[in-house]
Amino acid sequence: TWGLTSPYSWSQRKQWNFSGSAGKLNTVQPDTNMNVEFNDISRILTIMLFLRLEELSLLGVSDEINGNPDKVTWFQVFSNTAGTDDSGTGKVFLYDDLFWSYVPQTIEATTEMSFIDAITFYILDPMGLVGTFNNTDVEEAPDFPANGFIGSNEDLLLIGSTLATGGVSPKTRKRVLMRSSVIKMLEDSTKKQNAAKTFPNDETVLSITKFQSYKYNHSPGITESYGMGLWRVNGWRRQHNQTSPVTGWLSVGRGDTETILYFDEMGFALAMSSAKEYFETMLAPSFADVIEEIGSQLETAIDVTKTD
Repeated sequence: TWGLTSPYSWSQRKQWNFSGSAGKLNTVQPDTNMNVEFNDISRILTIMLFLRLEELSLLGVSDEINGNPDKVTWFQVFSNTAGTDDSGTGKVFLYDDLFWSYVPQTIEATTEMSFIDAITFYILDPMGLVGTFNNTDVEEAPDFPANGFIGSNEDLLLIGSTLATGGVSPKTRKRVLMRSSVIKMLEDSTKKQNAAKTFPNDETVLSITKFQSYKYNHSPGITESYGMGLWRVNGWRRQHNQTSPVTGWLSVGRGDTETILYFDEMGFALAMSSAKEYFETMLAPSFADVIEEIGSQLETAIDVTKTD
């Protein structure tokens, strides 16, 4: 299932939802079935919860993790810079699930609510998501806040659109995060943490090269850096006759079911989900093709959406 939307309006006719293979897409109703495992895209929602609690002065992403002897901060966890080398903690980019198992106890100690109740109250309900986190195997997978959300393709679109608009859900019209928190989430944390030198060598970073177009001579290329929970990409889409690269953000969830979410500074979100593990072979290039093909057509669509 594919979905494309402009966050300026959330009426049903202004969402473009498709099913089928690339080049043979059929328009369908927005998919609200909770049958998609978000995997690593789940961490976006958890980071949004921390930023919302920071806005309420209940905790800070710069706080050190209680009970952890390595003096790692939540910002380092969320930016994947909690790795260590001879220069100390926070200087190495390493994409993993380290320290995410500390999330539930931190949220419960801060809010006197379970992680599930807290993220539902502060993030999921205000955004209008239909999905929830699966914590049934919490003993075997205590890091479920990083990969345990199960939702719909529409949920994917809502997450991207909410961040693209600076924190307001286009579905509920509620502010989920302050714009300053969204900016903090999207900015280049790799550079901020002086981890840029180690970034290109990370195995997950190298795997992003699979997003190479089948149809075009140039590839969208490798992601250039990382924010908090999101890959930063530049030039995956262009505007004004293909001359000006657009800054965007990407998240990929790989598992038994797979998901991709992309949104950019021009204000649109593109999501794709599959019930099977396809991304390593065929869906990633197709996703790159769709981003390329939107181009100037999207600018026209957004202008219509703003005024309609």
